[in-house]
Amino acid sequence: MYSGNHSPVHPLDTLMRAAEHLADDPSIHFCFVGGGSEFQRIQRWADAGKLTNVLCLPYQPLAQLSASLSAADAHVVVMGDAMLGLVHPCKIYNILGVGAPVIYLGPQPSHVTEILNQPAAGHPWCSARHGENELLANRIRHLLAAPAPRRIPVDLTTRYTKSALLPPFIAGLEKLMPLDS
Repeated sequence: MYSGNHSPVHPLDTLMRAAEHLADDPSIHFCFVGGGSEFQRIQRWADAGKLTNVLCLPYQPLAQLSASLSAADAHVVVMGDAMLGLVHPCKIYNILGVGAPVIYLGPQPSHVTEILNQPAAGHPWCSARHGENELLANRIRHLLAAPAPRRIPVDLTTRYTKSALLPPFIAGLEKLMPLDS
């Protein structure tokens, strides 16, 4: 599932091509949930290709969002190459919170891969760069064919809070720019 804004900031072409590669696999379906400037293009692509493995849904009401996010076997996080250092796909925290495997599509390394590479993350995940259509399809197939992992949500209330992250951030700034007494 890709859930969120469909825009040039989060280019979905590689994911779309991976869906085409996996169109004959009845066990893998792609769900695009959301809206944005690219949402209608995704719908037209799925309709034109008669892709029965692709479902496009509009943004879900906030009251149903947790059910929508919990329904997927894996979630996709996408970041455009030009966005590295400018934006951060914060959806990674919701995905970690529901304990779902992650499919990351974007530049590497990035803050997303730094989070997923932490030993404590414990989440199954795979990744590819933009343009690696077939590689992404193969990695998705492998990720979803593996025995179902225990879905252990990351405790977001302690690891990614202001009180947990602000002190090391300030310490890093102080190392760069020591304050004169």
